[in-house]
Amino acid sequence: MAATLPDTAIVDLPETTDGSPLDADDLVAAWERLSGTGGTPAVSGSADDFGMGSTDSDDDAGFLGFDPRTLVRAATMWRMTDRAGVVGRTGVAEVLGRLLSQSSARAHLIGHSYGCKVISTALSETTATRKAQSLTLFQPAVNHLAFAPEARPGKAGAYCINFNRLVRPVFSAYSQHDTPLHRMFHLAARRKKDIGELQFAARTGRYYALGGYGPLTYAQGEVQEFQLPQAGAFYPHHAASGRLIGLDGAEGITGHSDVDNPYTHWAMMQQLT
Repeated sequence: MAATLPDTAIVDLPETTDGSPLDADDLVAAWERLSGTGGTPAVSGSADDFGMGSTDSDDDAGFLGFDPRTLVRAATMWRMTDRAGVVGRTGVAEVLGRLLSQSSARAHLIGHSYGCKVISTALSETTATRKAQSLTLFQPAVNHLAFAPEARPGKAGAYCINFNRLVRPVFSAYSQHDTPLHRMFHLAARRKKDIGELQFAARTGRYYALGGYGPLTYAQGEVQEFQLPQAGAFYPHHAASGRLIGLDGAEGITGHSDVDNPYTHWAMMQQLT
């Protein structure tokens, strides 16, 4: 039987960990949003952009105005994000809990893309009383409200609890050059069980990805945002008051997988020292 994430995790969209089948209407709606017009995808990305991009011509792929490969991309995205939550809760959380409870090692947690969901879920689920040292997220494929104290009225984001389990603020890097997270994630992350009403999504940006847009609509003092500093440059987070540090990687991160470079290495060094 599939594991069930706590109700607060509904903010970190999308979730189907209760084992429910994908809804046909949701699939068709996502297919239409992602297909654009004329049977071609609305956007294209690199081949390693977690199954959402396309590098070849789609001129002959569509029928009745839809490209069937786009439908597969949406379903793949849903499956990957749901699986990341399950792995974090049922596997990595126990390993992290043992590390924090049975050793004195300083735990610095780092994730990329869906790995951000894995490690963030694990930290939120661990029962260890000792805190992890830091959490650094590169291009997180999670909803931008996942760390919000009030993601919707009376409901905190799934990972807001993590602030109390860390010594340092959370680093979260994002980039407008991340094609799947900046231009596609919010088109696919809209199922009936997702938060918000579909008719309001385009206006409020409620489905945006944290790795594509950064932390949006947080209250004053809850987040600080800076341009991702280049290697060797001063890091202003030392004087920041927010518990979530949004790092705008427009100049240092050129795509979803461009997270192994001097900009990101320097960010990690700030958490380790």
